[in-house]
Amino acid sequence: MIGAAGTGMLSWLFYDSLIPGAAVILPLLWLLLRLFRKRFSEKRARRMRMDFLQAVRALGDAVRAGYSSGNAVIRSERELTGILPERSEILGEWRRMGRMIQNGETAEQAFSDFSGRSGISEIRDFSDMLAVTERAGGALSEVISSAARDLSAKEAVASEIRAKLSAKIMEQRIMDLVPAAILLYIRIGSPVLLRPMYSGLFGRSVMSGCLLLYFAAVLLSERILGKSGGAVER
Repeated sequence: MIGAAGTGMLSWLFYDSLIPGAAVILPLLWLLLRLFRKRFSEKRARRMRMDFLQAVRALGDAVRAGYSSGNAVIRSERELTGILPERSEILGEWRRMGRMIQNGETAEQAFSDFSGRSGISEIRDFSDMLAVTERAGGALSEVISSAARDLSAKEAVASEIRAKLSAKIMEQRIMDLVPAAILLYIRIGSPVLLRPMYSGLFGRSVMSGCLLLYFAAVLLSERILGKSGGAVER
């Protein structure tokens, strides 16, 4: 839907037509949508990290209450049901692990399966740490508490950095829209000024060059923001 709407709008703005513009815009839009897809993936990972912190805390409470690691997962799932949104991925994963444990698998196996599919380093590290502690017979409650403190500290620092960057990110988002907004203003206010640019080889070539420069600027800004956001998450 974003791609169709963006293609139609830009084609109308730069070519005064839907068909010729789409042939030029679609390949460029594919690159831009790849960046947006990466940004959505980062937001998903951020939500999972925040929810995972809640889940680790609930797991630690269950372990301290005397439950084994497997039963603690099942117990903490009930607590998370009242804390996390129903559509939370972590809640769904906790329920999946609970079913695996009820079917005879160990907590170590359940966490290993979860961490392998999550693609998030913090979850993989926690799973490895849990496996080592279980095999060595260590103090599981202390290990989970330590992991929760580390996750909480990391999230606090990341949240503070994101808050400081949010204003700059909003400014950049607005700047990305300014060229298209100016062109739209001219089209509505004085369409006769753009008429020569929509006809003839020279006019369409100039508009194509402007469009390519516009996309290059947007892609560059998105890459800069992406690197900043990636640095925050790491």
